[in-house]
Amino acid sequence: MNPTAAHLSVPLTTTAHHRARQFALEQTTPAKAKQVYVNTLAVWAVQQWLNWLQIPTDWEQSNSWHPGMRALMDVADLVLPQLGRLECRPVMAKDTEITVPPTPYSDLIGYVAVQFDNDLSDVKLVGFIPVRNVASENLPLTALRPLETLLESISNRETQTTTPVHLSRWRQQVFDSSWQTVAQVLGTSPSLSVRQFLVRRAKPMRLKTAVSTESVALIVTLIPASETQLGIHLQVCPLEAQTSLPPNLQLRVLTGTGSLFRQVTAKDADTFIQFEFTGELGEQFQVELVWQDAYITELFTI
Repeated sequence: MNPTAAHLSVPLTTTAHHRARQFALEQTTPAKAKQVYVNTLAVWAVQQWLNWLQIPTDWEQSNSWHPGMRALMDVADLVLPQLGRLECRPVMAKDTEITVPPTPYSDLIGYVAVQFDNDLSDVKLVGFIPVRNVASENLPLTALRPLETLLESISNRETQTTTPVHLSRWRQQVFDSSWQTVAQVLGTSPSLSVRQFLVRRAKPMRLKTAVSTESVALIVTLIPASETQLGIHLQVCPLEAQTSLPPNLQLRVLTGTGSLFRQVTAKDADTFIQFEFTGELGEQFQVELVWQDAYITELFTI
């Protein structure tokens, strides 16, 4: 057995079918019962694979375990504690597309395609696609990436720091060593529309994929607003010999709970991207840099 093969076969045991039958019998129509049956088997198979790899899962905290959510939605999610969740989407033997219905999850990592044979004796995990690369509800199976891509994404999430950067400390000139002056990081200070500011710091970041690495700097500028609010100006610039940012690099601002607040995407030949907003003192937010399959997340407290 090779748990990271491109098409990994997972046998469907009697235990898996028993669980799927239990959930299906709760439904009010044959069509809904069939949907819940295959969704349950898909989640079971992905959980089994992750268990082989000793990656913790918590199905009972997933919406696909909840009777009401199963009845109301086309749901096949699996929670990975502290990391997020996967949607385990069933694909029938003759299908050429994977259907990815809209989901309400702010912590969704992506979609795993689970392909069934005709007699439901086993399934094949045929690939993964990150949620940020999904542009429509129907995607060709050729758009899927190898399962190793999912394992890399999980590994990246495991290594991301959860310790917030306390911006209030910056006002007292207290900085973590990873946050340097802009001149230290870039050798010069880029022109900004922001002229009046309290403090400005930069951090070099490397976005590494399987085939290449892009180096950029995240610049955070604090702007006076009011006694209870602080202006935050974010800018991403290229590092080293680069003269422009890699196309489609995304600067994403998320709430403290992970909901997307704003996204800015670099176009061809952009020398920087930026976004400015105002936050309340004590409020948390996240900044995520995304390029292809690589991403870096920073958590901030205002």
